[in-house]
Amino acid sequence: ERVPVLDFRGVRLVTVSLPAGSSRARAAMLTRLPPDVLPPFHPISLMVGDFNLAPTPEDGWYGREKSTWTKQYERQAFYDLWASCRLRDLGLNEPWSATFERMNNGKLTAFRCDLALADESIWRWVDYVHDLRNAGKTDHSGILVRRIAS
Repeated sequence: ERVPVLDFRGVRLVTVSLPAGSSRARAAMLTRLPPDVLPPFHPISLMVGDFNLAPTPEDGWYGREKSTWTKQYERQAFYDLWASCRLRDLGLNEPWSATFERMNNGKLTAFRCDLALADESIWRWVDYVHDLRNAGKTDHSGILVRRIAS
């Protein structure tokens, strides 16, 4: 598995796309991210992408019910990544918004699974960009964040 990394003007951008089809594969990939690409080695890192999991039970819905798609062990791997890298989910305290929506067996599946993880002293949340998803070009939303310090 590859984890694309971009270094630009002192910022390390780590992009993530966890496997959609397997909870175990998502959890395993979260525990195998190369430590040399993440904080504290690169303190101005920003990790963004499609994590294909709901970080909290309230972040995944199947119709009117909370989804059981995300397993507790993969959430734990996600939380362990936060702790080991001293990162925060920048969208966690923002108004809830689905970043993925798709009809599945007649029910709307809605998740907040496209995430931005970063040090809050360096990065600030801006907003989700739903334009492409709403236009039917993809079933995922984009994320805007802003660098506030170096």
